[in-house]
Amino acid sequence: MLDGLYLAVLLVVAVVIILLPFRKQSIVAWVQRSGTRVPLRCTQATTALLVGFIIFVIVLYGQWGGWVSWQHHQVKQVKSKQMQAILKQFKSTEVLIEKLKQKLDDTPGSAKGWYLLGRLYVSQNDWRAAHDSFQKAIKLAPSQERYRTNDVYVEWMINQRQFNAEIRKNLQSLLQKNPKQPDVLALLAMDAYQQNDYQQAIRYWQALLALAPADSESAKALRRAIARAQRKTALP
Repeated sequence: MLDGLYLAVLLVVAVVIILLPFRKQSIVAWVQRSGTRVPLRCTQATTALLVGFIIFVIVLYGQWGGWVSWQHHQVKQVKSKQMQAILKQFKSTEVLIEKLKQKLDDTPGSAKGWYLLGRLYVSQNDWRAAHDSFQKAIKLAPSQERYRTNDVYVEWMINQRQFNAEIRKNLQSLLQKNPKQPDVLALLAMDAYQQNDYQQAIRYWQALLALAPADSESAKALRRAIARAQRKTALP
């Protein structure tokens, strides 16, 4: 029972770290900072603030079972002191990475587990380790778009934020499957702009603009980028 509880806490903390960054990540970062995304950070305070949420999820886990597809235990009753003892182990993202790696040694067939591990590596700017993890996730679940999208972004970071034929091929493949994938559109727009293909950059940014809330900072940044590219096209 305690092993199931441990796994539930481990996965919830990993998901929370990925989904709740301290700094906002948005299209604005792509447009204004040449595609540089602000890395996520994890602190002990983050874990403490999320104790209530984790308790709630673990209780549901115990009632329903199978909340995470790659574990088979059911936790029916959770004691607060047990959970607190487990949470004390997650003092940093590095500790969480090691714990998740240990669990993946036991359950290497979990695509979601490898994906979460890759996202944690991204939060630490460990691009090659992230790439290895995403590749394992893709091998297990090749149809998952988010696995491939994250992997191509990591490939771009490994390549010193430079585009090459392989990265462009992967981006176009992703765009063909989902023409509204914002990360792919943002990267392709950046590539087109850097190659002085301003009309193509405008088309990608306009596609992104259609996805952004009208009065959002992302929309404002996209309009500025489009206007800048339009001025470039007007130059002799």
